[in-house]
Amino acid sequence: MSCRRPSHADSDRLTRQAQVRRQYRAGLQGPPGNATDRRDGASRSGLCPWPKNRRVLDLPCGAGRVSVHLAMQGYHMSCADHSEAMLQIARESLAVNALDCPVERQDIEQLTYADAQFDTIVCFRLFHHFPTQTIRQRAVSELCRVARSQVVISYSSPWSASSIARRLRALFGGRKSQKFTTSLKEVDACFRTQGFRLVKDFARSPFLHTLHVALFERVQ
Repeated sequence: MSCRRPSHADSDRLTRQAQVRRQYRAGLQGPPGNATDRRDGASRSGLCPWPKNRRVLDLPCGAGRVSVHLAMQGYHMSCADHSEAMLQIARESLAVNALDCPVERQDIEQLTYADAQFDTIVCFRLFHHFPTQTIRQRAVSELCRVARSQVVISYSSPWSASSIARRLRALFGGRKSQKFTTSLKEVDACFRTQGFRLVKDFARSPFLHTLHVALFERVQ
């Protein structure tokens, strides 16, 4: 099975693309270099204290917010996504900030990068699109193959209030959520099989917030 974003996410992605374009045109976003997605909060949560010569891959890069933010801080960024439309938006965002970063189309299950090509890989807002543990494990295997040192990944916790509420609604005949939750235990197991260990799981309030960000590093 291809690990591009599942078809049920297409409408959400198109909506997001339109929103980003409208924001750029209206000037509501301000300089994209200052607009790291607040919900991810990578820099504020202490996830990025790396040396400035670090090679970082942003996959999927989406509209390029994280890529631009880290490139403006001096990191050697590369951007990748499966959606050509999102890659075009990322290119526009990089161009606005006069940043020259490689932008490529990639399938997370079949990355064309060499082993350990990047020091760190940032993988935000993708894991919750994968419906099975088998797909999630394949994706993690490729991320760990390409990462020399660290992988930063976001995932949706099944134990937040909103996740529990969605399951209850589905149980009583409501619409089934299109976001797939994953326990930290499963995420950790996926990385451990690849020789990585959990450094820290970042969540402002595990019960209130569904989105978690976890930092894994290769065991030396």
